[in-house]
Amino acid sequence: MTQFIRPYPPAAPPSSFVAGLREVTASGQRASVPLGELLDISELEAELLVPVDAPSSLLRAPIVSVPVVDLADPRPHLTGSELLLTTGLGFVDDDAWYRDYVEALQDAGTVALGFGIEPVFDAVPAGLVGACTRAGMPLVAFPPHIPFVHITTAFYAALEEARMRRLERLNALALAMMHAALGHSPTVRVVNALARYLGGIAIVEQGDDRAVAGTIDGLAVQTVIDALPSMDEYPDAPDEVPAHRTVRVTIESAGVDVLSGTVRSSRARVPARSRLSIAAPRQLNGTDLTAFRLAIDTLRLVHSSGAAASTSVDTLLMGLVVDALMRPDPVVRERTARLLRSALAVSRSGGVFAVAGRRIDGEAAHAADLAWWRTDLATPFVDVHDRALRAITATAPRTATRETLAAAGWNIHVIGPLTPTELPLKLADAVLLAASGADEQARWQGLAALPEQRAAARRLLAPFEPAPQGAELRATLHTWLQHHGAWDATARALSVHRNVVRRQIAECASLLRADLDDARLRAELLLALDALAESPLDD
Repeated sequence: MTQFIRPYPPAAPPSSFVAGLREVTASGQRASVPLGELLDISELEAELLVPVDAPSSLLRAPIVSVPVVDLADPRPHLTGSELLLTTGLGFVDDDAWYRDYVEALQDAGTVALGFGIEPVFDAVPAGLVGACTRAGMPLVAFPPHIPFVHITTAFYAALEEARMRRLERLNALALAMMHAALGHSPTVRVVNALARYLGGIAIVEQGDDRAVAGTIDGLAVQTVIDALPSMDEYPDAPDEVPAHRTVRVTIESAGVDVLSGTVRSSRARVPARSRLSIAAPRQLNGTDLTAFRLAIDTLRLVHSSGAAASTSVDTLLMGLVVDALMRPDPVVRERTARLLRSALAVSRSGGVFAVAGRRIDGEAAHAADLAWWRTDLATPFVDVHDRALRAITATAPRTATRETLAAAGWNIHVIGPLTPTELPLKLADAVLLAASGADEQARWQGLAALPEQRAAARRLLAPFEPAPQGAELRATLHTWLQHHGAWDATARALSVHRNVVRRQIAECASLLRADLDDARLRAELLLALDALAESPLDD
């Protein structure tokens, strides 16, 4: 007797409601529960038949629904990303039919198939197991005493818990964004909070300044940036706020989803050309997009505050002031000094202060820190220079302010009160001293340990390096300078005859090709020798 096998039917068109759900599901905006988490619910007694050893990527597959469909063709009722439950009521027990059935489920985006043993089958059909094995479709068996209503109830309880966790994480992110907007280094704090939330990378670019947080294994930050268009090429979207012009790209080679948006503020002194970009090793979902928009709005708020003018204007203002105070024309210097005192509300006889700060961890200062410094130091004269923040203030920062800056990870150095004409050189000194962590009472011996001083010392003393007795001559010169050029005192300190000292000092003068009677040169040599007293010339 020949058995007639019905061919697997062609797909019927889905209803408009189901089609809409498919679109939302495909965009990743529906809440989900990982397949592995559902299988771990002990009350369900689920047994994963295929694959026997499930990889972690499969267990992380998102399940957005658990429908029960016993039709031979469930496709019109599927939205994708589901665990489909069936008792096999509409099945045709044939290997070819099972193959077509499983392939159709995969085409519909079904994540896994759940089979209820009884009342139709007393065991999972071997043909279905084989078809799922060949296609790589996860197959889960549920025992007869576990009704499907228990499975769906457990799923939706887990789904509600997942939604609550997402909301809690989003609320925590919103709180972090608020603290970032009100505290120091707002842009850096925004990207740090966003990267932690996503488990990926967050980048803010503003002019030549860049703040980056987070990592993705095997993916360089520059790869993310290179995948994005230039800021002028971001398309306008009618359904978005004009300031939020976004693009979304996928880095296929790394399986990374990237979203980027420009951050523009009409209230800033100069509209900032900046953008926020995020990258995650998965598809960004609806909650991720909400977090992204929250960060965009926070950055707009930071850039729109009265103190948050662009870095270019700050650099221009400081550069003009410092340059004018160094001009040879006394009229220009006096006019600049008068304007500076007026801007800081300092009396004609009063002095100003040079303030510089470097991060303790050695990282370069960011332009995002400028607004915070303006507020805490109450000055419009702030810029980023040589990886440090520097400022001109009317008064020395209060103890509480300095403690706040130190607690936030900054070495601060203050010099003053100064006349305005002293500012250019003293600002440079303050930057160097902040880099060394020296306090404001530091003297020359404090400067000697600075990398800049040691580099200059090595250049000055380089002629001693190739000399056969270079180390001995250097030691003699050091001792001689410490004894103010006294021959007898130097001889006693070195336990040699005074003529030996004279001969070696003459050799030093010959190597240096310099007149050691020059007081300025003596001072420079002494400082250089102090700087390298415990270090070789080639360190």
